[in-house]
Amino acid sequence: RGGGASELTAMAPKRRPPVQQHGGRGGAGQHRSGKARAFAMWRFRRAAGDSGRRAAASIEVLGADRVLVAAPPAMSPELQAAGGVLSGRGRWHFPASAFGQLLRLLGSDVCVPPSWALVALGQEFRRYSEAVQVPKKTGQVLLRDLPAERAPAWQRASAVLPQGKGWPSSLEELQSADGRRLLPYQREAIAFGLRNDGRVLLGDEMGLGKTAQALVLAAHYSHEWPLLVACPASLCSAWAEEAVRWLPPGALGLGTTPVQVLARGCEVPRRLSRIVVVSYDLLAQHDRFKQCGSGTGFRVAICDEAHFLKSADSQRSRALLPILKRARRAILLTGTPAVNNAAELYPLLDALLPGLVPSRAEFCARYCQEHPVPGPRGRWAVVWRGSTRPDELHRILLKTVMIRRLKREVLTQMPSKVRECVRLDRAKLCKQAMSELKRLRSSVPSASGGREPSESLIQLVAKEDAQAELAGCKVGGEAEAATAAQDEDVHDPRTASSKPKSSQQVVSEMARLTCEAKAGAAADYVECVLQTGVRFLLFAHHHAMLDALEQRLAKMHTKYIRIDGSTVPVKRTALVASFQEDKSVQVALLSITACGQGLNLQSASVVIFAELYWVVGQMLQAEDRVHRVGQASTVNIHYLLAPGTLDDAMHEVLQRK
Repeated sequence: RGGGASELTAMAPKRRPPVQQHGGRGGAGQHRSGKARAFAMWRFRRAAGDSGRRAAASIEVLGADRVLVAAPPAMSPELQAAGGVLSGRGRWHFPASAFGQLLRLLGSDVCVPPSWALVALGQEFRRYSEAVQVPKKTGQVLLRDLPAERAPAWQRASAVLPQGKGWPSSLEELQSADGRRLLPYQREAIAFGLRNDGRVLLGDEMGLGKTAQALVLAAHYSHEWPLLVACPASLCSAWAEEAVRWLPPGALGLGTTPVQVLARGCEVPRRLSRIVVVSYDLLAQHDRFKQCGSGTGFRVAICDEAHFLKSADSQRSRALLPILKRARRAILLTGTPAVNNAAELYPLLDALLPGLVPSRAEFCARYCQEHPVPGPRGRWAVVWRGSTRPDELHRILLKTVMIRRLKREVLTQMPSKVRECVRLDRAKLCKQAMSELKRLRSSVPSASGGREPSESLIQLVAKEDAQAELAGCKVGGEAEAATAAQDEDVHDPRTASSKPKSSQQVVSEMARLTCEAKAGAAADYVECVLQTGVRFLLFAHHHAMLDALEQRLAKMHTKYIRIDGSTVPVKRTALVASFQEDKSVQVALLSITACGQGLNLQSASVVIFAELYWVVGQMLQAEDRVHRVGQASTVNIHYLLAPGTLDDAMHEVLQRK
């Protein structure tokens, strides 16, 4: 490795260049139509390649210790004599150590992984590749598996935090603002990212804390900040809050607003901002967001929900992928690394390993299935779908940039419940409802002994919670009917001015306005979660919120069930069975008051509260629909909070309970 590039060289056996097999069979019958003959000839040219012939056998890497040889029956005696194990028609398994022997045995008439793939597959296969020249940042990732005595200093680095600026001496001692500590598997991911010199794909399952891992990893390179965080618009506020929670004030600099969230196109990155959070859409629409406040490019970048970049031709991908390639450190997060759809992984691999991964056509020719489709003027085009060698591609990811753990693999390290607050974007809240909330909130202190408005709201909510516990919580349709009656009484012009509102009416009215204010923002967050493919319970209280969420689910063509106070018992039983048994039903849309008891929905492990309820017992009962006997995973609970609404007071009451 020297200068600005790294050269990986190895001795390869002297043999004729292997045939790069693209799939498909040639030839066209005389009885075919003109389009069919043209298509058949096109397939023949792709299959034949430069040499005009097809490979007799192919070799695929299955993992760290196995390779697969697909060969015709005529080669069976030779493969059996070489120690192969027949696992199917023409499919022979060998240990990885036999790779060189297989190359000599099969000669030139074999389709092998291309040189870039052999380099990425690790030391066992790298010596059989041709010389590959890559940028230095890519070479440092590829050389991560060198023996300890040959490893450079950056590869031997342990997970040690920056010195000073409020950092503790080790990751074990790091503590967030609310008292959380990094779990062992999270520290393992940070150490992996350090060995990769800051270029990594965090592919942990949803709910394992990838945000904290990415922020602490990026903090090791704080001398190269400002840090760019690109994410869906519904997650911008959450990233800003997590940065303040996990990073000490010294690491964020001396500015008054070290974390800047760019919410509108008219804004510009500030020079003193240490972290710039921007949505994919704004980044694609405005070129000035692609540079930091000083006018230079970002050297450290985090990309959340990286599966949004699966289409290299999309506007967001064209805007963000060049930034990731140029950045010295690139941290990508996704809970769904789709190995079964290899074409969607190409942009992520190309962004993290620039200069190594070939063109999209070459990549897809080896790892995707070819589906020709008719095009204009009688021409044919190709669409790449599925995956032909998922094991080999998974091996490449794990040996280079990806670390992925499932909940069941780290269950012993995690608590049984993990609660998380998601702050919704204030700019997406309904302005009219927020204005009415502000007016109603200003009347609370006079009725509460002159306390501060925030503390007065907390006292009101706590009072309603205590009264509900003493009286016994209403459930099902009774609770929903009581809420509807309260809302109707609040809106009745005959009573609105004739008598002062009770504390129950004030809380009910503020809850209704909070629902109106956050409905759109909550639906945006739910849409973002839907794209991860995770199954979850979605709780709300007001029918207006349930209707808004149901409309978004229908718009996304998502299979779901809905249970509220109007659902008859017979139908309720059938809906619960449908969610428990049919894995294609992704969402259970539930009323907090109608579904707090009697439902067993432990086939899911994620719960999202689009609204909070002022009776703490009802919230806990709703959580327990999944946190019960038979649950084999940690339960992740997301509270969607709208700043400046009743959510602040209700969440404080929940925290105190």
